Amino acid sequence: MATSTPETSRARFTFGRGDRYWIGCGILTHRPADAVRYSTTRGFPDFRILYLIEGGGEYVSTAGERHPLKPGSLIIRQPDIDHTVTHERGRAWSEFYMVIPPFLATSFQESGVIPSRDFYDIGIDDDSRAAIAGIIRVVQEARSCSAVFAEVCGLFEYFTRREIINSGRADDARRIEQAKNLLTRDLGRSLSMEDVARRIGMGYETFRRMFKDAVGVAPKEYRLRKKLARAETLLMDRRYSVSAVSEMLGYPDVFCFSRQFRAHLHMTPREYRRMFG
Repeated sequence: MATSTPETSRARFTFGRGDRYWIGCGILTHRPADAVRYSTTRGFPDFRILYLIEGGGEYVSTAGERHPLKPGSLIIRQPDIDHTVTHERGRAWSEFYMVIPPFLATSFQESGVIPSRDFYDIGIDDDSRAAIAGIIRVVQEARSCSAVFAEVCGLFEYFTRREIINSGRADDARRIEQAKNLLTRDLGRSLSMEDVARRIGMGYETFRRMFKDAVGVAPKEYRLRKKLARAETLLMDRRYSVSAVSEMLGYPDVFCFSRQFRAHLHMTPREYRRMFG
C-alpha cells in the first residue's frame, strides 16, 4: 500500500503482513537559516541514502574520512553507523532520500545492487533528476512489492553507472553494462564466466577484477544473486509453486534451491512467500 505527501514530495510503500515494513523516498528541502538544525551526527536504525540536489557542506564517515558535499554527492548510510553530515551555513539545501528496511538492504547488497562504498560524487543533471522523480512516482503508485523492488534495484544500478562514467572510465562502464546484460539473461541456464569475458573482448582475470572493483562482487556471484532476486519476484506470485520456481531457475531439485535461497536470504522460499507473497 502506497501513501504520499505531495507538498513535501514524499512517498511511502508499505508491505509484508500487516504492512509492517516500508520503503520511503522523496525530496527534502531546508532553508538557509536551518542549516545547523538539520545537520546530523549519528547513525539511523534503517538503511538510507542521501543524494544532494542543491546545497553544500561536509560528510565525515565513521572512520573520520572527510568529503565536501556538493550537488551530485551520494551518501550510502548503513544502519547504526555513526557519521556526520553538516549543512553549509547560509545556503539552501535540497536532497533526495530513500529509506529501506535493514533486512531488505542486506538482500540488495548480497545481490550486488547497492554500491560498496559510503560516498560517491556522481554529478547531477536532468537525467538524474528524471530518475529520482521516476522512483518517487513508482513508490507513490505501486501496487506490488516486485514493482518497487525492481525500481529500487534499477536506481542503484543507475547510480553505479554514473559513478563509473564520471570517474573517466566510460569504456569500462560500457563493458560492465554488456557483462551485466549477459549475466542476467536466461537465468535458468548454465553460463561460463570465461565465455562472458570473451564476448566483451577481455581476458577472464582482467574482466573478473574490473567487474568486482566496479560492482562489488565477482561476475559469478552477481549472476547467482540476480537469480535469487528473480526467485524472490517469482515467489511473490502465487501462481507459481516453489517447485515450479526452482525448475524455472534451473535448479536440479527444490532442495538445492531451498538450501541456496536460505544461505543467502536467511529464510526458506516458503517462509519468504508467507512473509511477502
